[in-house]
Amino acid sequence: MRRKSAGKKIMAVLIAASLMLTPAELTVAAEMETEGAEATFLAEESGDAASSDQEDTAETEAEIADGSAATEEQETTDTDKPDTGNNVQENAETGVMEPGEEAPEGTAEEEDPETPEAAMDAAEALEECEQEEENAAFDDGTKDAVQASAEYSDGKFTWVLDGNGTLTITGNNMELTKNEISESALEKAGIDFSRVNKLVIGNGITGFDRWGMWNLKKYIKELEIHGNAGMNMPEQCFYDVPNIESVVISGAVDVPRDMFGKCAGLKKVTLKNGVQSIGERAFEKCSSLESVIFENTVLEKISDGAFWGCSALSSIALPDSVTEIEKYAFFETGLRNIQLPEKLTLIGAYAFCNCKNLKQVQLPSQLKELGNGAFSSCENLAQIQLPAQLNKLGTDAFRNCTSLDKIDIPAGLTQIEPDTFCNTGLTSVTLHEGLTKIEDGAFHDCLKLKKIRIPKSVTDIGGLALGIRYNRGNGAEEVIPGGFTVEGYTGSAAERYVKRLHQCENLYHVFFTDVKFVSIGGQTAAVTNISKTKISALKTRAFTGKPLTQALTITYGGKKLVNGRDYTLTWKNNKNIGTASVTIKGKGKYNGSVTKKFRITVQKNAVYTVSRLKYKISSADTSGKGTVVFTGATDKAARKALTIPTTVKIGGKSFRVTAIGTSAMSGAKKLTTVKIGANIMTVGAKAFYGCSKLSNVTIFGTKLTTAKTGANAFKGIRSNCRFKVPASRVSAYKKLLRAKGAGPKIIVTK
Repeated sequence: MRRKSAGKKIMAVLIAASLMLTPAELTVAAEMETEGAEATFLAEESGDAASSDQEDTAETEAEIADGSAATEEQETTDTDKPDTGNNVQENAETGVMEPGEEAPEGTAEEEDPETPEAAMDAAEALEECEQEEENAAFDDGTKDAVQASAEYSDGKFTWVLDGNGTLTITGNNMELTKNEISESALEKAGIDFSRVNKLVIGNGITGFDRWGMWNLKKYIKELEIHGNAGMNMPEQCFYDVPNIESVVISGAVDVPRDMFGKCAGLKKVTLKNGVQSIGERAFEKCSSLESVIFENTVLEKISDGAFWGCSALSSIALPDSVTEIEKYAFFETGLRNIQLPEKLTLIGAYAFCNCKNLKQVQLPSQLKELGNGAFSSCENLAQIQLPAQLNKLGTDAFRNCTSLDKIDIPAGLTQIEPDTFCNTGLTSVTLHEGLTKIEDGAFHDCLKLKKIRIPKSVTDIGGLALGIRYNRGNGAEEVIPGGFTVEGYTGSAAERYVKRLHQCENLYHVFFTDVKFVSIGGQTAAVTNISKTKISALKTRAFTGKPLTQALTITYGGKKLVNGRDYTLTWKNNKNIGTASVTIKGKGKYNGSVTKKFRITVQKNAVYTVSRLKYKISSADTSGKGTVVFTGATDKAARKALTIPTTVKIGGKSFRVTAIGTSAMSGAKKLTTVKIGANIMTVGAKAFYGCSKLSNVTIFGTKLTTAKTGANAFKGIRSNCRFKVPASRVSAYKKLLRAKGAGPKIIVTK
């Protein structure tokens, strides 16, 4: 069979080369050679042909020669006459077709090449011959070698594809645009999209384009991003990509909103080495997500809807740095276990709503606020302990938690919001002094709760808050079957609540006669409202980046009250610039509450660090807004890329960055790329002095002048450094930069 294949290939090549035949002519020639080779093979099988390798070789050479001769003869005699193939039969000895010759005995009878079937067979044979050549090339390891593994660099980016299908892209502190990762760009690099199953965005990439991933992302199963401070990762970049199974993101980056939403095949996410934030709905409805790992991140919050609908996510351990879980963060997940960090202070609205597999949660001691519906409809949640520091429990927080057996309301809570524990499995509720209000429906439809004791500090109980159920048969509000007992003080809100129920009838004329009041003692002497006490004034405080409190002196009748015994303090909005407050709530002999406010401001010349860049306040108005000077970086010695922004947020307020300070980046030996924001009007002396590797600078503003640029500001940078500036300032900036040390060889373009 090897000889047959070789004969077909050689003959086809010779015919095509020597005669330059038309496709129809080439088909006939291939057909002739095919028939001759088949006859030779059959003759060998019957013992008529030579058996040694030498004879095989000789016969093959004869076939080539005879085929060539036949071709030459045909060219000479049939130039002007079309070849019909009539009466052509096979010569078994030579493989040459001659008129009137019979096929040898014992060989298969050949079809007339004039028939359509024979012509088709010949065409197929030729195609098979070509395919065998391609396969042979592939088998030899020469076909698509550059696609199986490749490396290419254009000076800005380097593409490396290994034999395992991992494509690694690194850069020279450049943003990866859609043109740089397009199909044509990868083809130029010798890379076939279909071979890529893992994408690694490596070092030196400052960002990438959302649409640039469009063609590639449908192939990748693994994604690895090595981020850096200020890296631009677009929203929705990998949204609804079904094939991605694993994501690893590292570095000081922000995972943007919707980045991996609806990635149905995503199973594992690893965030590590400085990841700063997770955007809204970043992993929303990743229905196969089973594992989320945090390693050395600096996350402070889990954003709105970050893991909404991740139904396969059964367990997660949040990093210690997290202080806030925002609304809907884990809505309708499959969580069975969750490890909450001790520093957590806020769980937002509906954060764990509809987590039906969740059985037990350990709330951290510093938690201060549970938002509306935070754990609503967690049907299997059986145990939860509210921390002593909790001062806000939102509406519907535990609504429909039908397995919840008991609850202890901490003393720090002043009121229970509407429907907070509606339709739960509670059998025991503990309320403490300091509670002042129980809102409408707070314990409505708690069918297993038969008794509750109300503290004397409670002054208001909303309609249908206690001991009432909704009869789903007739739509009426009724007393819980078996009756309900309220224990309280004579003359208190508890007694008034029961009397009101006895005097009330609902739409179905059902009186609440089974609600009983049991006195546990008479009302004590009048309690003093905390608002009538004397409270020392609060002072304006300077922003530090940390929560700010103040020492208070509270007296009544010349007697100093004691914090914790006579009152409690709750601070709010006391971290960022603006108006902060403290709520003073009476305790024991004192009731009611009062709120005092104070301001948090910034001071001129104060220095703050934001994302490892340092800024000094140059001006600030009463609202906290103003201007700052960029004074350097905490990682100056190691930094390779720098972006000086147009504005920076300090303490929640936006400041314009208008100047670069003296020697701000002087001696930054590794710095290669700088972007200077549009608000910069002043550059201090030696600002970039001695930045010997600085080769690319972009200046977005138009207000720089020679007078406002210090001496030697750019001295010691690379002699051929390329500056990109606004079109209107090319000439002026070229003079300015050269005058300030950049040198005569720099390139300044628009």
